Amino acid sequence: MSSRLTDNLHPIYRGAYSGLIPQQSNERVLVYVESDEDIAFWNHVLSPFEKRYNLDFDIQLPTRQRLEKGKKAVLDFSEGAGKDMILYVDSDYDYLRQSATETSRQLNENEFVFQTYTYAIENYFCYHESLDSLCVDATKNDKKLIDTSKLVKVYSELIYELFVWSIYLNFNSESSTFSISDFCNTIEISGRGNINQQFEGLLNNLKTKIQNKLTSIQELYPAENQQIQELKENLEVLGVSTTNTYLFANGHTIKNSFLKFLESICKVLVSQKRQEIATNAQTSEERNNQMGLYDNQCYEVEDMLNNNKEFKSCFLYSKIEEDLVQFIENHHQN
Repeated sequence: MSSRLTDNLHPIYRGAYSGLIPQQSNERVLVYVESDEDIAFWNHVLSPFEKRYNLDFDIQLPTRQRLEKGKKAVLDFSEGAGKDMILYVDSDYDYLRQSATETSRQLNENEFVFQTYTYAIENYFCYHESLDSLCVDATKNDKKLIDTSKLVKVYSELIYELFVWSIYLNFNSESSTFSISDFCNTIEISGRGNINQQFEGLLNNLKTKIQNKLTSIQELYPAENQQIQELKENLEVLGVSTTNTYLFANGHTIKNSFLKFLESICKVLVSQKRQEIATNAQTSEERNNQMGLYDNQCYEVEDMLNNNKEFKSCFLYSKIEEDLVQFIENHHQN
């Protein structure tokens, strides 16, 4: 017997099987991205446009002689980018820089280089309007223990002032005073916190850490208040506010911090659901069976967060769509 699947198919089924093979009849656009994780993210973004405009987006890592990853590896292809090859990268701080550096000019002025507008794709995974549903999906328990959207806004308000100073010092080559790593270490949530106290302890600890750092920075730069105010106004034009700062801060730090909140929430939700099963079961056999079924239906919240796709209502995501529509209409519409 042949080892090839198609050799063992009846002719009538072989014809149907061949229809499963992807056809390359549409215009093909090569897309370079930073990492394997980015392939999944940008595929989710681009797929609806493939169907709408009869295009095939071929998403790959920027390979040459070796496997290369990262923003620099992608931007090395910027001179060759065009209608048949485009680049997608995390904005980091380059969206906020506008055209102050060569890299920020590439992101903000090259029509074939596209960006997240958030710091990174991880910020979209943490989109505040999606977190309640994420917890329900992970635990199969829809009881609301805390307003996660409000929690994210409180967190953003706490880090806002320090974020502005981090931007200011970074943009003015004063990062040796307060580096991006220093900023990330200061705003990252440590510990699990008590959901019954609405994470009051964690938030107070964060507030203290931030206030201490702000005090030390402001003592070093006592005459910079006017520049800081002007920066705040410029950032506001770009969409930064006190309640959405989490979208523009380091994505890995934000994801790690929010994971601490979400794990605590989901732990309680799972415990509640298991207690409900134990209370309502008529026999030990029924209890064990129902517990097993429930446990099999639950997911690790970290896996859910890493695969969160409920971010398309974010105002920054609309900018991604607008850029893509403009590119297609300019270069792929007869």
